[in-house]
Amino acid sequence: MVDISTLAPKVATDAIGCPHPLLVAKLVEAAQLFCRRAWVWRYYSQLFLNPGEDVYDIDLPPGANLTAIMRVHNNYGELLPTVTDLAGVEDDNTDKLVGDPLEYIMQPPNLIKFSPTPSKVSTMNVHCILTPSGTEIPEWMADEYGTVIVAGAKSQLLLIQDTAWFRPKVAMYYQNEFRKGLNAARVSLINAKAVPPVERII
Repeated sequence: MVDISTLAPKVATDAIGCPHPLLVAKLVEAAQLFCRRAWVWRYYSQLFLNPGEDVYDIDLPPGANLTAIMRVHNNYGELLPTVTDLAGVEDDNTDKLVGDPLEYIMQPPNLIKFSPTPSKVSTMNVHCILTPSGTEIPEWMADEYGTVIVAGAKSQLLLIQDTAWFRPKVAMYYQNEFRKGLNAARVSLINAKAVPPVERII
């Protein structure tokens, strides 16, 4: 992991006079937005399920937030995502269902709940999408996508009115650069669909 502040000098060239903490804050926002939209930070976690337990912590790498669960599977096949957790609803029998898990739901910040409740010891493979939780990002992200993140930070900073660095026309240019970098990252991952999902284990 590297501190995102190492990218701050590249932002400062177009935002002369901007306080360093604000530079860093906009870099963090840009990195988080980029990861949420491009799904570049993919992480694989293996869970060991116990009978009678339906909620599990996903052990994330330091400095990461769980944004989405891309895929959950075991040796028998894929589990289906569900968008509604019916457990606890009056007259609902969800909590009473026991057997081999068929569905899952993500519960922030880093929990996953299975349904039916596992009835035996088993292993579950979880493929996650992560975003930075603070100022640290993986080194590969800084190397591969640092220029895109810098463009995203500039596009926000240069739109702050009543500042010495307010330059809306230049901000539009960097918005376009950020968008192009985001789309290129998506296309790159789509083109790699023939290989197993990208798994970044920190």
